[in-house]
Amino acid sequence: ITTDAKVIPTITARHLADGVEPVDAFRRTVSTFEGSVAIGAIAASSPSTLLLALRGSGQGLYVGLADDCYIVASEPYGVVEETARYVRMDGEHGGEIVAIDTATAGELAGVDRYAYDGSRHPVADDDVVIAEVTTRDIDRGDAPHYLLKEISESPSSFAKTLRGKIATGADGSLRAAVGDRALPPLVRDKLADGTITRFRVIGQGTAAVAGQSTAAILDELLDASLALDAITATELSGFQLGLDMSDTLAIAVSQSGTTTDTNRTVDLIRARGGHVIGIVNRRGSDLTDKADGVMYTSDGRDVEMSVASTKAFYSQVAAGALLSCAIAEATGVGDGRRRSQLLASLRQLPDAMVATLEQREVISEAARRLAPSQRYWAVVGNGPNKVAAEEVRIKLSELCYKSMACDSTEDKKHIDLSSEPLILVCAAGLEGSTADDVAKEVAIFKAHKATPV
Repeated sequence: ITTDAKVIPTITARHLADGVEPVDAFRRTVSTFEGSVAIGAIAASSPSTLLLALRGSGQGLYVGLADDCYIVASEPYGVVEETARYVRMDGEHGGEIVAIDTATAGELAGVDRYAYDGSRHPVADDDVVIAEVTTRDIDRGDAPHYLLKEISESPSSFAKTLRGKIATGADGSLRAAVGDRALPPLVRDKLADGTITRFRVIGQGTAAVAGQSTAAILDELLDASLALDAITATELSGFQLGLDMSDTLAIAVSQSGTTTDTNRTVDLIRARGGHVIGIVNRRGSDLTDKADGVMYTSDGRDVEMSVASTKAFYSQVAAGALLSCAIAEATGVGDGRRRSQLLASLRQLPDAMVATLEQREVISEAARRLAPSQRYWAVVGNGPNKVAAEEVRIKLSELCYKSMACDSTEDKKHIDLSSEPLILVCAAGLEGSTADDVAKEVAIFKAHKATPV
């Protein structure tokens, strides 16, 4: 046996050999496993019964009730092509076993549910959920591939994230109106009375980078006495959990809402009294059930199917900026004029994104000219541009299967430049002495025969 997956049928077969019925043999097997699991199995002796087990947070199993068939998937998007009706398994209360009988395919009567201790928990009509998403939410349309479709949709997705969430006051100033669903009254009250004094922005991968942008905006808008940090969910759960986190508000960023590491950390924070607001793109996902409040990107159904993430990332940045303004207003600190300026700038970004996309041919020609001559790449940035640099690195890695460095612009000269890389310098919005410093850094890159862009 070389993998944990092979352990499952081996132990189950031992119980079957002892005369145990398939469902109980499966239950006895999975109940000995530690950690979060989502398992499916079929016994050769009972091929018409599909056995499912779910335990822990972060995993998901959904049983769709379609015409004459069951559809099992890890999230609702896997079932909606066949049916809008599904039963969501719950693994967070000691574990759950489901046995599906194909003799009654598609009917609720064919779904038997058990706890890990063997007690039976009948499935009722109230357990059936109607999906809030449909196949049109994942339709590729006329685009040749999802990546191009979703890059092209980025401006509209960004705009939809802002829609209805920026209000104009009597004096003409702007304020973030995210609503009680995103910022529940309980959380708002604790921000106002000073109960919440610590903020953590968490996520994994691209979502964590978007979280860095949210943290940067919060850092500018909030009072310096408030503790703020952007950190990956795994680092927070591993090293920064306290016994009492009632003074903490975590902003959890996830495109799918099913990221195991993020969702597990959310559970740990809330178990310690902390509060969580999710920034998520998928309605009905696990994170929406776990968080105190939910800020949907776009309209909560603008699903991103491609890798690398494009429109979802930009929308997460927009949602984080809106939420930051709302949080700052709720705490009663910071400059309202600065928040108004930020919101006005957010409104202008979709048009700027369209203008950028219209340069597609120019960008394509530059890429064709530069990439073949330089096979080793690096990305640098400073200040808010460091966030952009981190995301460019992820996008390049995912699209080209290449590993590359990402550094602060000023640090790059302290690292061996003899590899002569193509260096992408993220430098938007720099002015004055900071811009001059970056220009000096670029001159150093060129002196080492690199190609800075």
